[in-house]
Amino acid sequence: MNQTVHSILRRWLGEHGYDGLVSANRDCGCRLEDLTPCQTPCDNCQPGYRGPDPTGEGDWLMYPTRRAAIAAAKAAKEKP
Repeated sequence: MNQTVHSILRRWLGEHGYDGLVSANRDCGCRLEDLTPCQTPCDNCQPGYRGPDPTGEGDWLMYPTRRAAIAAAKAAKEKP
């Protein structure tokens, strides 16, 4: 089997329960299904969890912690 860094990263993230990558400053994030569309993860990328976008501008955002993703989901449900 020909493994690449990309395939190893995708598998490791999935096996450890992550939804994708998020940059440390949360300027961007990517899902496992479309991992690193920028072609190269930066040094600031870290494992992330998918949650709703509180601004409503997008369908989702990546959060650096599961707690933050859950809090965003809870806030979205409470939003009128």
